[in-house]
Amino acid sequence: MLANRPDDKSALKFGHQGQLLHATQPVLPTGAQGFEIPCPAVKPGVLLFFEMLLSSRVIDLHAITEVIRTDVGLTVHLLRLAAKERTGRAKGLVDIEDIVVLLGINRLKGLLEQATVLSGHPRGEAGVSTYDRFCMHARLTALIAEELASETATVRQEDAYIAGLLRHVGAIPFVLGWKIPELESVDTGEVGDYLARNWRLPDVLVDIIRGDREDCGSSSLALFDVVNTADNHAFRLEVGCDYPAIQE
Repeated sequence: MLANRPDDKSALKFGHQGQLLHATQPVLPTGAQGFEIPCPAVKPGVLLFFEMLLSSRVIDLHAITEVIRTDVGLTVHLLRLAAKERTGRAKGLVDIEDIVVLLGINRLKGLLEQATVLSGHPRGEAGVSTYDRFCMHARLTALIAEELASETATVRQEDAYIAGLLRHVGAIPFVLGWKIPELESVDTGEVGDYLARNWRLPDVLVDIIRGDREDCGSSSLALFDVVNTADNHAFRLEVGCDYPAIQE
């Protein structure tokens, strides 16, 4: 743990930055090469807890790591921020806790100010509910993938968890109602590939998110199989679930 000494009069500032209150529903310009696509929305409760941890007098790195790992949006935010700290896109995955230590508290606080929560949706409460279900499926897939990886010597549990959590980020524009003209006629695997590259996610994650085993590099195959099996298990466990946009 690290000491953190905020001013005694400081209070939680959740919502003090305008961007924390905006839904992530961008309309991206056609042909906008180099346009930085926003990260997915963070669940409100997760973002509040994240701010509380960063505002504590004693910083608990393990707790910060765990809250990041529970949320799709916060995980993407962290990976993109880590990518900006290095040159080029990483090929392999790095543990979330290692990234947290590398970035430090000040950069994590900057991440907090850039994050968005879903305060509205083009389809109202039904749309918000769909995003909630999407996040629940992502988390379930991650947990199952982590468990499956514990039974093999070829895939690290941390890699399986993160890859499982982000497996279907290509569905996020559909789930959140984003408008990306260039991607409206392509499948979610291609959308995911586009998003993952725009966010500069590691190469191995790009392979998993794209969702085509034949396109995977040799270093991604075992991980892809674990995540794909976990994804199928998660769908079977979710009674009455219906994700037409992300099933392939």
